[in-house]
Amino acid sequence: KAVKYRSSYELEFCKVLDAANCVASWGYECIWIRYRYRGKPRSYLVDFIVTLTNGQKFLIEVKPRSFYDRAMQTRDMNWHKWNAAISFCQQRNWQFKVITEQSIPVLAKLWCKA
Repeated sequence: KAVKYRSSYELEFCKVLDAANCVASWGYECIWIRYRYRGKPRSYLVDFIVTLTNGQKFLIEVKPRSFYDRAMQTRDMNWHKWNAAISFCQQRNWQFKVITEQSIPVLAKLWCKA
């Protein structure tokens, strides 16, 4: 089915997922995570859910490296979203990853070797 993506990095990641023989399925923007930021309840729509053929599940956020670095340095709202996603995944024995333009080409290779 056609996927509407929001960035060229997300499109690149879609192509990587489609080409990886170790990816059983994937979905785009289909998992919402509740979290709090500055005392207010919020919701975070994660970019991707990926299921590997070995059963492992990942939630993936795709961001430019500069965006990721800034979020980690300032602990802004995105940092809080990502921590909520980490907790969400830990409760389900899944993994959460923020990937950048540098890691998009290698992530599926790492998954498929495992």
